[in-house]
Amino acid sequence: MAPLRALAVDPRANAIGNLADLLGFDGQRVKAIVGVLDPVVLPLFLELGSLVFFAVAFPHVRKAAATEQVAGKREEPVTLSAHRAYTREEALADFQRMRHAPSQQALASRWQVSEGCVSKWLRTWQSSGTIDRQRIGREKAVLLLPVPGR
Repeated sequence: MAPLRALAVDPRANAIGNLADLLGFDGQRVKAIVGVLDPVVLPLFLELGSLVFFAVAFPHVRKAAATEQVAGKREEPVTLSAHRAYTREEALADFQRMRHAPSQQALASRWQVSEGCVSKWLRTWQSSGTIDRQRIGREKAVLLLPVPGR
């Protein structure tokens, strides 16, 4: 057995321990610390790295309201003006100030109601002659009709 060399049980810990001895630190203590941390470092790095990479790949960004064209006019971005849903009368008053809208979807997000509710309101207003809806491509643009006699 004498001619056989003694092999290191943990060559990485021995190498770092020898380096610590050269720098004036306690080599045996450093070997013990490296032996304990070595199995944990790589999996921990991979777990944290995957979280960072997913955060970079899929950032949490709010979508800005898109501007759309209606009858050749540039529309201002639709912004959410309230945290509560509009009533039918408030929605009509708001629409009269706007004069036209690009789509029901934009109105639904502005008024904080469902698209079905907006559709019913628009159908009622169209049948009463307050508004006119015209199909432009896949969407129906909504225009306020002028009041007769003005």
